[in-house]
This record gives sequence, structure tokens and C-alpha cells, in this order.
Amino acid sequence: MAKTGRPPWMIAASLFISLFFLWGSFNTSPIFVGALLKSFHWSHARVAWIPSILALAVGFTSPAAGWLLDRLEAPIVMTAGAILAAGGLIAAGHSHTFAGLFCATILFGIGLGASTWLAASVVIANWFGERRGTVLGLATAGMESGGMAMSMLAGYVIAHSGWREAYLALSLPALVIVAPLLAFVVRTRPNDQSGRTSLKPRRRCPAMKSERQYARAPSGCWWSRNVPMVRPSAGPSSIWSLIYSYSITAKRLP
Repeated sequence: MAKTGRPPWMIAASLFISLFFLWGSFNTSPIFVGALLKSFHWSHARVAWIPSILALAVGFTSPAAGWLLDRLEAPIVMTAGAILAAGGLIAAGHSHTFAGLFCATILFGIGLGASTWLAASVVIANWFGERRGTVLGLATAGMESGGMAMSMLAGYVIAHSGWREAYLALSLPALVIVAPLLAFVVRTRPNDQSGRTSLKPRRRCPAMKSERQYARAPSGCWWSRNVPMVRPSAGPSSIWSLIYSYSITAKRLP
């Protein structure tokens, strides 16, 4: 086995920790509803926009994050996302208007969309083969356990210090722990694999008209050579014969 530069378990542990803190902070959004209602005297409908816009920001960021992951290394995208997420939390803690909190929440969601589940899935798919399902389960466990732990942390800080301090407390792990892990430990793929996936279009395969051509087909075709070849029909006449037979049968039906 070729040297990979760092053991796979280190990659799995780093992703677990990253999802624990980042996605765990995502799950704390409902914890702030009561504190925001009490602090700003907004309506319930207005405060309900905060967790809703956070989920929308994460969802709409995913396609852009996937596009970036096709062109950049995963640590670059994930580290930038973690920093953006931390910046959104810090901005939320310093917000004094609904518009400011709204924009800070969008920034937080953009960072989460770039640094959490989608990018982690790409890294796991590149690093793990037979145990891919196990590592994906470990990553999911980090997300869910982080939601519980970070919600408890946010609730404690809100009760003893305030909601602004709670936002700042959630941003610290993203800056101090997650961003360095993603930047210096996580890699898109092991060192014994080639670089980024080529963005060139796949080569089209020639039409297979015989078993001999099928056996000599290049291995880079988009279809698998293990799939049995479907023999072509006798010619256009067979198609017209089928259509004619169907039309005759349809006319005789009551």
C-alpha cells in the first residue's frame, strides 16, 4: 500500500470534529428564539425567519459549493466556509437590527453549506472504500451529537450571560479548532491518487455492431464492458413492420 501522508483515521476524526462543532451550531438556531423575542420584542413570525433563512442559505449554497469542489481542493473550500460561518456568528452577536441579524444568518448559512456535509462526503468518498458507510455513519453521528452538545452550550450561555455571548461562544470552536483542522489535516484524497478530477468531457465510445468490436472497446467508455452487448435490430424495416402490425391490430379492436 502506498504512503498516503497521513492515516485515514485522522481524516475521519477531523471530519467528525468539524461536523460536531459546525453542524452542531446550525442546530442551535431555535434556542435563540426566546431570547430574541425578549430582547427585541419582535413578533413570532419575524423571529421565525431566522432559522428558516439559515436552512435556505445552507441549501442554496450547496450547488455553488459543489461547483467549487470540482475545481478546488476540499480543504480550501471547507476552511473558507468555516471562517465564513464563524464570521456570521460573530456578526449575529453584534447585530442590533433585524436586517443585521438577517444578513449575519445568511453569512452563517453560506459558510455551513461550504464546509459541512457536502464537502465532507467528497473527502470520505476519496479516502475510504470498503468502510465508506462506516465513516459516513461516524460523520452523521458527529452532526447529531454536536447538535445536542452545542444546543446545551448555547442554552447555558444564554441563561447566564445573554444571547450575544452565546453567538460568540459558538464562533470560537469554528475559528480555534475547526478551521486549523480543515486547513492542515484534511486532504481531498490520499497522496497515492492522482490530482483533481479532470474537467474534460468524457470520450464518446464508437457504436458497437459486433462482439469483436465490443471486446476491443476502450476501457474509458462511459458504459461498462461487463454489460452484455445488446444486438441491433435487423434494420429500419423491422421497425416499420412493428408499427404496421400495431396499427392493423388497433383497427380491429372494438
